[in-house]
Amino acid sequence: MQQGKLDEAIACFRQAWQEAGLVAALNNWATALYYQDKPAEALQVLDQLQDPALIHPYRHALASRCYTALGDLQRARECLQRAVRDFEAGRFRLRAFAGTEQEWIQYTTIIKEAATELGDYRLVLDLHNRWPGRELARGAFLAGVAAFNLGKYRQAIRIWERVRDPAWIGPLSGYVLVAQWTDRGVIPPFQLDSDPPDAELLRNLTPEQADKLPVEGSFRLYMLATVFAMADEEPDEEVTLVAEIIRRTGDWGMDLGRRILESASLPIGLKFGAARALVEAGVFEPGQPIPVVHQGRRTEIVVQMKQVPDGPIPELEDAVAEALRLWREGKREAAMKRVVELREGPVLYPPAVLLEADFLREQGKLDEALVLLGMLDDLMPEQPAVLFRLALIHLDMGEIETARRFADEIDASRLSPDFRRDLERLKAAIRAEVEGDHGFI
Repeated sequence: MQQGKLDEAIACFRQAWQEAGLVAALNNWATALYYQDKPAEALQVLDQLQDPALIHPYRHALASRCYTALGDLQRARECLQRAVRDFEAGRFRLRAFAGTEQEWIQYTTIIKEAATELGDYRLVLDLHNRWPGRELARGAFLAGVAAFNLGKYRQAIRIWERVRDPAWIGPLSGYVLVAQWTDRGVIPPFQLDSDPPDAELLRNLTPEQADKLPVEGSFRLYMLATVFAMADEEPDEEVTLVAEIIRRTGDWGMDLGRRILESASLPIGLKFGAARALVEAGVFEPGQPIPVVHQGRRTEIVVQMKQVPDGPIPELEDAVAEALRLWREGKREAAMKRVVELREGPVLYPPAVLLEADFLREQGKLDEALVLLGMLDDLMPEQPAVLFRLALIHLDMGEIETARRFADEIDASRLSPDFRRDLERLKAAIRAEVEGDHGFI
């Protein structure tokens, strides 16, 4: 069953029940059906054992989950109450048998699962505090979810930080991060569900599939954790993912955006991402000064919404050619003024931005050039001309591995022979740096 071969597992459990009358086999048979999204069939299996004197909390907790899945919440609550009573009765009886109590404690997890699915978060916390088994990672995760959903963020953090299971420590670090910012009032309250996000599945989604996922529960938390981690790593870089969250979560997202702008402890890059989403939503006008708190003081930022053309624009092409002519004639100040005017105009014209980045590189202003290229890379991912310049500047800065990574991302198969030749020269220069035979490009 742990390998996901549920049909084969069901056949084995059915045979064990029919031939030996093993209660554990019956419970596992029903469990496999439940995980196949067949709660009604699972209940039919559980009903084959009618012994009111039998103390077995797992059976009643599973029945509770089945009734919840079927929408019969009254029966679900009755089964949950019976599971709690059975656990407490059996726990004290089994203390006399060595090792048996520890097996019994494993049932605390499914009881917490049943209570979580019913939204009885206070019961989950009460059981977590009263019962043994607080070290079980899945049960502790659910207790933290219960505390979070009740607005007890610091308690949720304490519970999650005590988990020592290596398989859970990484995922729970994201939960702790989001709970910390929610406790500080930066993230508005929201509800978590009973399952952590499948990070591997989310990473493999196509953009179209990701766009269809509702940004709620554990997926919302996953996105928020990613946003705040990115902001911590690159505090001055605009975090575009936060704009995606704000756009897709309605009034809650608008509230998040405003809170980010007002937070004194968040970096400016995160504020720009939030401000852009609020401009797109019509909360602020493009070009309007937006009040923010940055490094403990009030200031303003401005977001310009620019059109990015799909193809060449003749008059802008002429302006780019003029700037290049001025540069080659040694009129560098006039050339820079021309490309800056183009960038600050109503249309963001990529050839003009690329030329400005080239000018900055020739002046040794590598960091400024990287900012412009990073902006283009966000707008036009995998664009060969952008990647080429990113690789070139990182090579200039001595960041060889980063330069190699950008160069390797370039698909030059459909590009001109001149570009392919320049790319080979760039890669040769990178190899020479790695091997210690410095060349120039």
